[in-house]
Amino acid sequence: MKIFDILLRDITVTSLATPKHSDLLEASDVLLQLFIDGDFVKKVNLAKQDLPSLGWKAADEIEIQTNFVSFSVGIISENCITRFNDIVCRNLLEMMNGNGYLSPKSFSGHFIDSDGHPVMELHFMFCISIMIPENQDMLRIQIHSDKATSSSTIQVQEHCHMLQRFAQLCTRQFQSSQDLDYLNQAVSLFQYAVSLVLLEDPKRADYLSGLGKSLMLRFTCLDKLDDLNRSILALDAAVNVISDANPKKQGVMSNLGYALSLHFHHTGNLDHITHSVSILDKALQLGDPNDLACLTNLGKALYQKSEGLDNLNDIDRSISVFKKVVELTPNEDFHKATSLTNLGGAFLSRFGRLHNIDDLNDSILNNQRAVNLSVAGSPHEVNCLNNLANSLLHRYQQLGNIFDINESISTFEVVVELTADGNPEMPLQISNLGNSLQQRFVGAGDLGDINKSISLLQEAIDLLPDIHPSKPSIMGNLGNSLVRRFEHLGDVGDINRSIQVLTNALGLTPPGHSYMAACYNNLGVALLRKFDLLGNRADIDEAIKMLTKANEATDNLQQEKLSRMSNLGTTLLKCFDKFDNVNDLDNSISVFDQAMELAPGDHPHKSSCLSNLGSALSKHFERQYHLNDINRSIQVLEEALHITPVGHPNRGNVLHNLGSSQFQRYKSTSSIIDVESAIQNLSAAATSKTIAASHRFFAASTWADAARAIKNDQSRFEAYGVAIELLPELAWLGLSVSDRHGHLLEAGHVVREAAAAALSVSQYATAVEWLEQGRSIIWGQKLQLCTPLDDLERDCPELAIKLKQISRQLESLSSEDSNNLVVQQSHDLAHRREELLKTIRTKEGFHNFLKPKVLSELLPAATGGPVIIVNASSDRCDSLILLSDSDDIVHIPLDQFSYKKALQLAETLAMLLKNRGMRLALQHQGQKDPEAIFETVLSQLWVSIVKPILDGIAIINPSDITSELTHINWCLTGPLSFLPMHAAGLYSEENFGLGNKLSDFAVSSYSPSLISLLNGHRSGKGKEKTNQVLAVALPAESRLPGAGIEIEKLKVHIKHFPLLELLESKATVEAVTAGLKESSWVHFACHGIQDISNPTESALLLADHSQLTLSTISNFLLPHAQIVFLSACQTATGDKDLAEEAVHLAAGMLFAGFRGTIGTMWSISDHEAPEVADSVYAHIFKDSDPDAKQAAYALHVAIRKLQEKGSSYFSWVPFIHLGV
Repeated sequence: MKIFDILLRDITVTSLATPKHSDLLEASDVLLQLFIDGDFVKKVNLAKQDLPSLGWKAADEIEIQTNFVSFSVGIISENCITRFNDIVCRNLLEMMNGNGYLSPKSFSGHFIDSDGHPVMELHFMFCISIMIPENQDMLRIQIHSDKATSSSTIQVQEHCHMLQRFAQLCTRQFQSSQDLDYLNQAVSLFQYAVSLVLLEDPKRADYLSGLGKSLMLRFTCLDKLDDLNRSILALDAAVNVISDANPKKQGVMSNLGYALSLHFHHTGNLDHITHSVSILDKALQLGDPNDLACLTNLGKALYQKSEGLDNLNDIDRSISVFKKVVELTPNEDFHKATSLTNLGGAFLSRFGRLHNIDDLNDSILNNQRAVNLSVAGSPHEVNCLNNLANSLLHRYQQLGNIFDINESISTFEVVVELTADGNPEMPLQISNLGNSLQQRFVGAGDLGDINKSISLLQEAIDLLPDIHPSKPSIMGNLGNSLVRRFEHLGDVGDINRSIQVLTNALGLTPPGHSYMAACYNNLGVALLRKFDLLGNRADIDEAIKMLTKANEATDNLQQEKLSRMSNLGTTLLKCFDKFDNVNDLDNSISVFDQAMELAPGDHPHKSSCLSNLGSALSKHFERQYHLNDINRSIQVLEEALHITPVGHPNRGNVLHNLGSSQFQRYKSTSSIIDVESAIQNLSAAATSKTIAASHRFFAASTWADAARAIKNDQSRFEAYGVAIELLPELAWLGLSVSDRHGHLLEAGHVVREAAAAALSVSQYATAVEWLEQGRSIIWGQKLQLCTPLDDLERDCPELAIKLKQISRQLESLSSEDSNNLVVQQSHDLAHRREELLKTIRTKEGFHNFLKPKVLSELLPAATGGPVIIVNASSDRCDSLILLSDSDDIVHIPLDQFSYKKALQLAETLAMLLKNRGMRLALQHQGQKDPEAIFETVLSQLWVSIVKPILDGIAIINPSDITSELTHINWCLTGPLSFLPMHAAGLYSEENFGLGNKLSDFAVSSYSPSLISLLNGHRSGKGKEKTNQVLAVALPAESRLPGAGIEIEKLKVHIKHFPLLELLESKATVEAVTAGLKESSWVHFACHGIQDISNPTESALLLADHSQLTLSTISNFLLPHAQIVFLSACQTATGDKDLAEEAVHLAAGMLFAGFRGTIGTMWSISDHEAPEVADSVYAHIFKDSDPDAKQAAYALHVAIRKLQEKGSSYFSWVPFIHLGV
């Protein structure tokens, strides 16, 4: 690239008024011939203009000299002289759109009349860059200004005036075209004029003002703070040099005040907004008190100041000013709409402080008038629509009218659609839409709303720099949306992300800013929700600290004061619940009482505050037994219900608390009115759609307890029906597996009680269905994700493809780390899946597609033999039996057994396992022989449960021939899941003999659910067997010498089957995973571990202590799997808190695709395992085509051999079979 300097000095304009020149060309190209050091380079077309319509003719005099060019342009009449500047400007600007770029610096030259006398002088100085090709490269020629002028040069004042005229023209051109090149030219011209003008020149203020306005205009386009800073400096300098008597001063001061308010809006600098108001007040005092532009800027500045400093007087003044502007602005003036929406915004701001509904209605009225007056699609309309939507949102929050929130969201969507990408206001518009969706979710509970809210708010945050004053509040809205979704779904990832976002928002909020109190409050609430989940003392202590600061920073007159006091009171109440410090309870009640003193009758948060006070008083009654506490609790809760309209988001919570308090009082007074009212209110809460599923679930549970207290079996049955329907929401597919397990900790108890309630009204089928819905919920969800879609693929192939894709994505995400992206994807996919299922269920023949199975669909689980369900609840114990040859349920009450007895036996067994190996020591201490205690446990199971069941289904003929025995499958609930039902019997010497133990009558298996059995039977029909055997063992690393022996025993029996042997270091997770996918028969001889804190991370220990976890296993899809033998420690040990979920390795293998699993209930001896394996494989592989259904019989034979050897109960009892 070559760069040349060319000098352009003079332009001479002469008058050609005589007729002799009438034959000149109608149009002309003004040419510049470029010379470099005297050598001709190129003739360049500088400007082309259609001149006749402007009265211009071109001259043919062009004088060219080395290093500079001068030329003359003819003029027909002197009345066109005034238009010369505009024409030159347009011509020069045309160059910017061609292959050249023009940066004019100044102008010089002169007009002369027909006699040669000067009539006007002009001076032009340019900097022109022109790109011209040379050898296919681009040659840049720069033309610089020459500040030296000829003797005809006019004074600097006129020189600067021409710069101003050109800059003004550029500004007008930008406003019509929105081409930033014109605006950049205007800024450069004004800047140059300022640099040339003398300090004492009275025109200096005009140039400074023009520079400030053009910089401010560019800031509104590019959002570069440096432009705004320079604008303020220029305007401030203009104000300082212009006299108070100058009528232009008011306009300059008005612009300065507006620039300062813009700076506050973008940085939150409180000094700037205070200065802005002061400047604008002075401007109105100096000039016209009715100047609309100045009044409008003052109204805006007062509004912003009131927001930043929370001064009520400022917002009152803002409303007065805007009212005046509206009155002074004619309806036909397009600024009228802006005036009205400004007034609407000020009314809304004052509503937020004084809570006067008239202000809110006035806000909506003025904003609607503004929209009606706006030009469709204009920026003014966008602003008016945005303000209208915001006002409607606030009225929804106040009155709960669904029309308002729907209209608000629709309007915000239009605003976002009309706002161009890159517009500085776009983040705020997106945030408003996200916030309104959050509010609708609170009222309607649609997960699609809250998911979209979170996505939009995150997008808005990403678009804003940290210095933007609105960023903390938008981050606060995102944090609140995450809290709302956490409350609904319980995803720990949401609450952790919320706390992080809100902490960052607090760090970005300037000290003393009015939003600081909201930051403290939002963070305190999020910390409280995390405490609700995890119970960590540090979280609730920090929550109390944050909420206390929020209240200290909130004036008593503020609308938010009541809700923030309520949050603090609630947190103190939760602290009492956890740590039982009565001072926390007393402080909680005191805070709620103070809040009530501040609350006007129509305050939107009064209902929730009363509800929380009622709950606190109820707890105080539980602690102190003062009847006055529960009486007052009911009184304030009834008041809360009275002021909470039907459909309001908080009504369900109020009903729940009121019903619970009424039930509390009934338990003390036996008032039938109280318990009947409690049932009515709790049932309404449980069926409400506006509160979280977990709250509805507990409301239904309490309703059932109240119905049971008065022996209303039908009401109790209905209550549990509601609770069971809520189970899928408690364990929503959008959550991680661990979070779903966390939500089901209380569900097992409710499911068992629900089944008992169904039995009390003889609804046996319902009892079976409910127990199935409540057992292994998460495993059932996994199977649902993998369900064959043959019928759907045949009738609705497109829907089948979509469902497969979403289900696979959900399944893969369930085991991912809970980062923000994974959490959002999981939630979105789960919601999309729910919507897709709704669509599928509208199709003919698919109305019940993937819904919980009814009894007729569950009965085939008994294809391989009776399925025995045993349920123990707080007041009864029952067995429900499915038979292969009957459509009826066999119900056998187990009156000699109870839930309490099941707990005692489970605890006894746990103690025995803990103390095994200490037999002699215990006997020396005078304690009973562990073997004898074990024998007692097994005998009680036989007498109280097993024998009555066998008699009830007529299994009465014992046999010592295994093949003649019936195969039964046990489905046990609660603590029964930890009892060895398969080993029940009388083993004392006097009773030892055929017919006194279960193994004499049947071969036993276990199943975590009926669904898993159905799956096992179904997969057996179509599953292709490779008959490959996978053997995994780590005898050295695991210090299990018997593990090697097991593999050798296995090899003896599989000589005709392909074997994949992974021993020691070869047994990596990757190699084992690959082998599982290609094998039908699998044997693990290694250690297993049970993770009590996180059951899904229970694992098989492989090479180098690597772990094949339950969560990993559960994600396998094993097309050839038949039987897996887990000869490892604790492979069938469940979690006592999640008994119904069968969270152990053996069950995981079933749900991964194996038809059957052999595992152990506790750690086993290294000596017995090889013997059991030898016997099992001898039985299974005796035929050339082994059958998975023989695994249970094979294990039965193996265990009988151990029994015949006189082995300890600890040695043979732990071996169990699961599956078909």
